[in-house]
Amino acid sequence: MIFLILFLLPFIILYIISKLFLSNLYLFEWTARNFYLYLWLIVIILTCYKKYYIAASLVIGNLIGVFIGQFLGDYLLYLNIQKITQDMSNEKVAMLHLHHGVTIWIITILICLIIGIIITKIDEKNTISTKD
Repeated sequence: MIFLILFLLPFIILYIISKLFLSNLYLFEWTARNFYLYLWLIVIILTCYKKYYIAASLVIGNLIGVFIGQFLGDYLLYLNIQKITQDMSNEKVAMLHLHHGVTIWIITILICLIIGIIITKIDEKNTISTKD
């Protein structure tokens, strides 16, 4: 039960902060509006099955990913807007105005998820070998 509270608390706090103070920032607004793609629901399920490393990796990936996605996405958007010229097509201009924060956020979560799975496998292997 304590793990469930610890794992859900960052989602709740980030949601409240995003809604109250950061709603003018693209990724914070988008993730809060879309309820973090119900990632917290996966964390609840993993916690119930005692997959704590994987659940923690999703929580950490979400937190890191939102910040990296927002600020790296802003920076990439700034760089892309600098490339716009008068003779570019409307499609190209629209493409250069895309914010890649959500993509960066998801990739960060996936990287952390892979790390969490690897740590879980190593821990399970060590637990089995200590029992022998």
